[in-house]
Amino acid sequence: MIAALPPEELSPEPPSLLAVVYYYPPVNAVGALRPARFVKYLQSEFGYRAFVVAARTQDDLSTSETVSFVPAPRRSPAEQVSHFLARVIHKLGLLYSDRLDWIHPATKAASALLRQRKVDLLLTSFPPLSSAFTGLLLKWRFGTTWIADFRDPFAESPFRTNVRFRFLELPLERAIIGSADLVLTVTDALARELQHRHPRHAGKIHVIWNGFDPAEAFPAVPKPPRPFELLLHAGDLYGARHPGVLLDAIWNLSQRGRLDLNRHRFLQIGPQESPGLVQHASFEKLKSSGYLSIQDARISRSQALTEIASADRLLLLDMNDSNVGHTVPAKLFDYVRAEHPLLAFTPQASVVSQILAKSEIPHVAIDPRAQPDRVEQSVMEFFSMPATPRRAGPWFWDTFDGLHQVRQLSALIDRLPRR
Repeated sequence: MIAALPPEELSPEPPSLLAVVYYYPPVNAVGALRPARFVKYLQSEFGYRAFVVAARTQDDLSTSETVSFVPAPRRSPAEQVSHFLARVIHKLGLLYSDRLDWIHPATKAASALLRQRKVDLLLTSFPPLSSAFTGLLLKWRFGTTWIADFRDPFAESPFRTNVRFRFLELPLERAIIGSADLVLTVTDALARELQHRHPRHAGKIHVIWNGFDPAEAFPAVPKPPRPFELLLHAGDLYGARHPGVLLDAIWNLSQRGRLDLNRHRFLQIGPQESPGLVQHASFEKLKSSGYLSIQDARISRSQALTEIASADRLLLLDMNDSNVGHTVPAKLFDYVRAEHPLLAFTPQASVVSQILAKSEIPHVAIDPRAQPDRVEQSVMEFFSMPATPRRAGPWFWDTFDGLHQVRQLSALIDRLPRR
């Protein structure tokens, strides 16, 4: 029989984390990358034992001992009812892409885990709202120390065009921030916005930039031989985030003989959910000419990185109906690592424009509300740049290293009161 160790010689139980996030790898969605880096490095560098509850957005996702994709393929009657009601609310225009139908199965799965295991920290990541709202319910029910991550603004969000139920946003945001023990944002501008709206809780709101995983090797692929340069946008198109202004400028320039469409091509990879794009007359004209190609489907992350690496030029769309640039599209960090010239539609003096200016990569930034002649001038400036690779400067690599950011997170966690 093995003698019991004295209490002082017992190995301390490692801290544990439960991440309740809608998107999680292997799903290729930008919202999956940040929480996955948090989980990965809190485990490998700081000894956490991590559990994840994520959404089953694909049929081929496999649940493991530590990662649960819910709901299960077969829903219970209660889950079917909650799913139906959530879809009705969504259709009525209550919230924008907030996946309300996931709240019930996520809360059920996370509650079961919290009853079975000792969990020290709860992590949620917004958007979508379903993740943060589930965190709020779990906080109220179990009192677990809660880290609420805001990758985008919620109340007064520029991405919400339906204002019918906007009066609900501020009370809900107040409940989330008031109940969370630590609130993370991705930019100084977003942090200031939240601190201004919630001055009583300003001390719990901190910035940890979005970034990249330093362990993820960027693919080194030879560019295929082709008689044209390829401009690529890899990502979803939705709301005001679409390249209609760019397509208009390219079409007008080509009609005046200033831009040869035979020397360039534009490829869009990712779901196209923006009705505003097809309203531009240039959209159909450039499609029929062969200049514009659209792959209206989501591809794997490895495929997306390969496509980015093999392009000649890249397009970033930092656009919304309010023309506010408080956040940073996560694909920016992949684009900069690709070392290609970058064309960015982003508000003047936005966070994106500041990052690009400091990154030292060749780029042109255009305000989405600039006059057409100014847009055309900037587009010509961009296509006149040589499509030669250039590595970003040291500031970029130091500032957006995902491991450095998790070290910041660990330091913030250490300052939280122990329960």
